[in-house]
Amino acid sequence: SSNPGMNDEWGLANISPIEDFYLELTFTTQESCSGLDRYGVIARAPDPNQGYVFGFSCDGRFRLYVWDGIRYQPIQEWKSSPQIKEGPNQTNRLGIYLLGDQIKLYANGQLISEYNDSTFTEGRFGVFIGADQTTNFQVSLDEALYWKLGN
Repeated sequence: SSNPGMNDEWGLANISPIEDFYLELTFTTQESCSGLDRYGVIARAPDPNQGYVFGFSCDGRFRLYVWDGIRYQPIQEWKSSPQIKEGPNQTNRLGIYLLGDQIKLYANGQLISEYNDSTFTEGRFGVFIGADQTTNFQVSLDEALYWKLGN
């Protein structure tokens, strides 16, 4: 599609903006989950329509992009990871570590990739979901934990 970020929908947690942190979210897919049905996190969101978006897909891939409210700017396009459990009725822990311009991505406690980007320095975080194959695609968020880093 011309704008691959536009079908992702999210909501932000009601917390104060934070800069450096490690955030881990535990999701469980439901009885229908395939292809690029996806879910994950928006982080360092300065407002509800901007931030880093890190997601897992139901076919075991991940991606990371910058969303500025208008433009989808990929840092990592969809890439397979053996650490991500595919398909329905699976539980995955998605982790994102943000310290300065360092971004580290985790799946089920394992580091899967790292990048440097300084588009966003602080903000709130939230969860997102996007349907590709499944009408009314759903996942459950079982747990969300975060740790502040640095000072």
